[in-house]
Amino acid sequence: MISDALEKIIIKRVDIAYELTGSDGVSIAVYLNWDPIEQMFRKADFSTEYIEMRKAEIDRGGETAIDETEE
Repeated sequence: MISDALEKIIIKRVDIAYELTGSDGVSIAVYLNWDPIEQMFRKADFSTEYIEMRKAEIDRGGETAIDETEE
C-alpha cells in the first residue's frame, strides 16, 4: 500500500514541467524533468510498464493520479 498522501497527488504536464498538486488543487511541487516523479512511483513499487504508461499519458496532455488500483 502506498501512503494516503501519495494517493492524492495529481500529476500533469504544464509547459515544459511536471506539476504535482493535491486533490484540493494546491500545487505541491513542479519538476523540470520526470526523474523525481519516477522515483516516487518506484518507491511505491509500481512496475516499469505502469510508470511508462502514466508518463506517456501525461506527456500527451492528460493528467493522472497515482493510483495503485490501476497497477
